[in-house]
Parts: sequence; structure tokens; C-alpha cells
Amino acid sequence: MGSKRLSISQMEKQQATTTKKKGKDDKKGEKSEKKGETRIFSVEDKAVLSDVAKMKAITAYSLSSAYGIRLSLAKDALEELERRDLVRLVGGNSRIRIYTPQVQQSQPRQPQPQQVQPQPA
Repeated sequence: MGSKRLSISQMEKQQATTTKKKGKDDKKGEKSEKKGETRIFSVEDKAVLSDVAKMKAITAYSLSSAYGIRLSLAKDALEELERRDLVRLVGGNSRIRIYTPQVQQSQPRQPQPQQVQPQPA
């Protein structure tokens, strides 16, 4: 059996719907171009280091959402910060790792001499 032959009005309707769909597809393409923008992220950046030092708990997701970077890049950055002793691994498992900022001590604390109070007689 052959295919049904469309009338002229049906062909016009079909052509109109395909042009509308193409217009929608173009808009989707524009959105994906905006999403594909690359951002420069560096562990050496002082703003990044100060923000990380202020966080109570640091995860790859928190870095990723804060700076708009991929999770893999955030994981690599946290591993690099751990190697530099700027963050410390607190817990987690193979899927998620939780870090805290490492406390930087400028000088080691020296014990203060204790004062001996005389005993009343």
C-alpha cells in the first residue's frame, strides 16, 4: 500500500508546525551556549582561600555551587588543598568527602605558669 497523499492545506499546516519547532530549538541552543561558558578557577586565588577558611564544612558540592565549576574540578581542588594542609578531611566515604579548614597557628602555645595560692593556716 502506498502512503496517503496530503492535500495542500495539510502540507501547509505541517510546514507551519515544523517551522515553529525549529524556532523553539534555536532558543534551546542559545541556552546551552550560555551554560557552556568556562570560568577560571585557581586554588591559589586569595578570594578562594579566604572563602574556604570561613566555611565550617567544605564539600565538593559546596565549592561547585559557590564558584560555578564542575564537581570533578572541585574534588581536585579539595585534594590539592588537603596536600597543602589548608583543609583537613573529617569524614565521608568513597562518594562524598567532608573537609574543614585547617586552623593556622602562627605561634605554638606555651603553657602559662600556674600561680600557687597560699593555703590558709
